[in-house]
Amino acid sequence: MFNWDDYLKLAKDLILPEIQRKSDEACLRTAVSRAYYCVYHKAQKYAIKKGYSPPKTDTHNALIKFLSKDSDKEIQAISAKLGIIKKDRVHCDYYDNIYKINPSKVIKIADEIISKLT
Repeated sequence: MFNWDDYLKLAKDLILPEIQRKSDEACLRTAVSRAYYCVYHKAQKYAIKKGYSPPKTDTHNALIKFLSKDSDKEIQAISAKLGIIKKDRVHCDYYDNIYKINPSKVIKIADEIISKLT
């Protein structure tokens, strides 16, 4: 079984200065995407244990909505943070300009979320 933590490790590696010199923007975009997907899959596993059943469509927003309704305020905060980094991931994956995205901040948020889910 794939270890989703490996995506976060890769994201951290991609923002290292020696890696960035080779392809700055591609590395930064990929780092944001991989950090998000690590958190998304970890959060989905958590939610499934709490009774979540992933729908066939709009799975990302459905997960965020499910977590936002949790009685635990920390899980609600995780939902909000997941929504923030999802927005950054979408921007990195689909738009030409990423000047407002901070990959280090996305990775920090991902670390925070994972520490609370485990």
